[in-house]
Amino acid sequence: MLSPLESENSAVILSNFDGVSSLDSAVTNFGLEFKPPDQGLCVGNGFVVEPVNSAYTIYKRDGSVVAGPFNVNVMFDEGLTEFTSDPRCHFDPSTHTWFAIILSSLLITPAPGRTSP
Repeated sequence: MLSPLESENSAVILSNFDGVSSLDSAVTNFGLEFKPPDQGLCVGNGFVVEPVNSAYTIYKRDGSVVAGPFNVNVMFDEGLTEFTSDPRCHFDPSTHTWFAIILSSLLITPAPGRTSP
C-alpha cells in the first residue's frame, strides 16, 4: 500500500509543460523583465505553484492553470510598486501547509556610503 505522499507523487510526468517565464514576470510587473529568472517550484495537495521573479502561477497536477500569472506582491500584500525578488515556496506535507517567502527591497540595507544595495 502506498503512503499518501507516495501516491500523490506517482502521477505520470508531463512533457512539454509551458511553465512561468521571465516574460510572464514582465506582464505582471509593468513591463519590466528581470534576468536571470529566479525560479521556484513546489507541489502539494494536488497543486503545483511556480514563482518566477515577480510572477506566480498555480496549476493543477495535470498542468492546467488554476490562477495566474499574477504579481507576487499581491500574494504578500505589498504595494504593486515594491521591488521583490528571489521567490521561494514549500509545501509541508505533515501539516498540509504552503509556505512562500520573497526578498523585499525593504529588507535590503545599502552598504555604508552607498545609496542603493
